[in-house]
Amino acid sequence: MAVHILYAVTFSYVKIVPLAVYNILSVLFYLYFSFVIVRRNQYFLIYLTAVLEVCFCAAFSTLLLGRVWGFMFYTVSLVPIVFYLAYTLPGLGKYRWLPEISSVGVAVLYIGIDFYSDTHAPLYEGEISRRLIHFFHYFDIGIAFLLLLLFSWLFAYEVQRMQKDLQKENRHLEEIAKMDPLTLLLNRRGCDMYFKSWMLRAETEGMVFSVVMADVDDFKQINDRYGHIEGDNVLRMISKTIRNNIRESDMAFRWGGEEFLILISADKEKTIETALRIRKEIEAGKIRIADDDVHVTATLGVATYQKGITVQELIRQADDKMYEGKMNGKNGVFF
Repeated sequence: MAVHILYAVTFSYVKIVPLAVYNILSVLFYLYFSFVIVRRNQYFLIYLTAVLEVCFCAAFSTLLLGRVWGFMFYTVSLVPIVFYLAYTLPGLGKYRWLPEISSVGVAVLYIGIDFYSDTHAPLYEGEISRRLIHFFHYFDIGIAFLLLLLFSWLFAYEVQRMQKDLQKENRHLEEIAKMDPLTLLLNRRGCDMYFKSWMLRAETEGMVFSVVMADVDDFKQINDRYGHIEGDNVLRMISKTIRNNIRESDMAFRWGGEEFLILISADKEKTIETALRIRKEIEAGKIRIADDDVHVTATLGVATYQKGITVQELIRQADDKMYEGKMNGKNGVFF
């Protein structure tokens, strides 16, 4: 619209009436375009009218004044514009052929007008200042290149934005894949990643850490008596108790079923203290099921990293201690 305002003023001043009138109408059209069509979200109409207006303006102005004015350069700048609009305006997904067809149409128009201008004199026969012709020749080239640059940059920006959105979505999906939806703890898949990281730090930096394997006692009886929904509530309560009793630097995972694995960045003594606190709070807690206050207990096994040990061996040690506790009265911490 800004370009059409400039044209309307200029052509009115030099008394090229057809172009003065056309550009005044174009300004009015873009005002209507901005305040009515765009606000109504008529995206296909936005695309179609924008392309047709630029093509008609370039062709009409060139036929009237000649190709030396550079009006046809605007059609060249349409190519990235039509692709940008077709791929970014909502509702145009079903018209994916639009930019290709539009680009072919623009190319045919450009060649046709160029050929006609090469063999025919301009329709307007009045005197025009050569300085004005040179000014608009380079002005039109400049605007065309500016549009090429702008919409090429916008297209590149949209591609980068979509790539970032896709990467963000992929990271979100990866996090979901590592998360247990019931307890909101990381699952076994997430545990593998963190476990390897802790093992590497222990081997290279001398980091001290321990593993706690926890298992809810007699969980099958809870499921059989009260149902799986109430059993899920028990698991949520256990996971919350574990989270509340470890530090931010520690990690808790749902290992599977009613088993939980905890990584604690501490030596054996401090880990045992944490495990005892978790066991005590689980035992002291209760969950209301029907008319019963149900108390649950857990058995925990502790193993501490030693140089040269593998992930599987460390987990097996903690699991063996936990199993030993199951065989010796349950509801305890064994190490």
